Amino acid sequence: MPLSGWLHDSAWKDAPTHPMTLFGLVPWPRIGWVMGLEPGLKEQMHDRFFLVHAWAAYGLYALFALHVVGALKHQWIDREAELQRMWP
Repeated sequence: MPLSGWLHDSAWKDAPTHPMTLFGLVPWPRIGWVMGLEPGLKEQMHDRFFLVHAWAAYGLYALFALHVVGALKHQWIDREAELQRMWP
């Protein structure tokens, strides 16, 4: 996800006029070869990298939800002491 977001931001048409920072603190460079693309191709890449970034985020959310559901299943259905092992 970080790489697809970086590629997405580097392909933004207004990227040269808006500096990029990491967490709003550290100046971060954009990917030069992406910024050097012709404007039409750059806009297409911007849209495609956004889709990759968004779907990767949805996949991550789904994996997190499955992980929580699995832990609760082990706790309540299988009667294993999963949550007690996780708490300090």
